[in-house]
Amino acid sequence: MRIAETVGLCGLSLLLGIGSAGAMTPVSPEQILCSGDHVFAGRVTAVANRDCRLGPDPVGCKQERTNDVELTIRVTRVIGTRKTATGGLRAGQTIAAQSFTYSSPHNTKKFTGQGSLAFRAPQDALLPANWLQAAYVGQDFIFSGNATRVMVWPADRAAWAADSMIHPEKRYGGDCAVPL
Repeated sequence: MRIAETVGLCGLSLLLGIGSAGAMTPVSPEQILCSGDHVFAGRVTAVANRDCRLGPDPVGCKQERTNDVELTIRVTRVIGTRKTATGGLRAGQTIAAQSFTYSSPHNTKKFTGQGSLAFRAPQDALLPANWLQAAYVGQDFIFSGNATRVMVWPADRAAWAADSMIHPEKRYGGDCAVPL
């Protein structure tokens, strides 16, 4: 793994509250999946780039390798919910949740494996709306998070998500949403 990716994953772990105050360890996809209150399937019906460089103070914006996006998601199936979750999700509900994309000139896959989509573009690229539309709109995904913030995985990872929820101790030693 390249140094920049390791640093990014460590920063993501701090953002998600994963890890300890001691040594930094890489964050696994299972840890990221299980950090959310809900694991659910859904279809993206709209996407908007919410990158801070598009805002009123682009000079003060420090985006590297990611673009923040807002996804409008129609929940198709709730796969699991954390016992302590507040604000439950239900099938048929439409939510507007924040997420992010990852860009690098070295990307060769659509997904990072760490809960986001990947684009082959310069690291500081402001991704064009038509790229985001093509990658998200009308597509089905597995999400983890809540009604306002989500991580994104391919729809064909449903069995992996279910196994991660059933056996989190086997996957990374932590807890996870409870399968429904």
